[in-house]
Amino acid sequence: MIIIHTFALCFQNLLRRTGGKRYRYQKQGILDVLVPLDNGTRIDIELQVHIQKAWLKRKVFYLAQMYTEGLKIGQDYERLQKCISISILDFTLFEGEKYHWKYGLREEQGEGIIDLLEIHVIELNKELTGSGALEEWIELFRAATMEELDMLKAQTVNVGILDAIEVVRRMNLGKKLRWTYEARLKAKRDRKA
Repeated sequence: MIIIHTFALCFQNLLRRTGGKRYRYQKQGILDVLVPLDNGTRIDIELQVHIQKAWLKRKVFYLAQMYTEGLKIGQDYERLQKCISISILDFTLFEGEKYHWKYGLREEQGEGIIDLLEIHVIELNKELTGSGALEEWIELFRAATMEELDMLKAQTVNVGILDAIEVVRRMNLGKKLRWTYEARLKAKRDRKA
């Protein structure tokens, strides 16, 4: 599942980027994290705490902008690559118990027309009904204390989750402790080399 792999990449590729404007009158879009995959697919990951006015229209705008900026003047349409938007929301956007919503371009009866655009919405505040990798990532995003991270670490074998927990721990260290931790990691790498 591409979302699971993307969460792992998100912790490795925290890139902040501003979407380009072609004309002065265009609205500028800001993507929270842009993850380019080896196959050309580009993924926009956004973590949203509060609902904003016209949130859905804004989401479609950013996805369309990311898709169209992949093609330069004079290039063939065949060069356009798949673009995926993943929104991790700490609020309820849709009614119902479902916490992962996936949207694409489809015909009225549900037949997919093209798979180049996808929107995934993950609502963190809903009750989890499964126990797979997606649910583990949701638990990671929900964790509010180090004890909750320790419980998740004890329950998972997912390497991406384990790496992300270490990143969160390192981010929460004070400046002096972080320097000591990073010096220890460097010494460990040097010994292996």
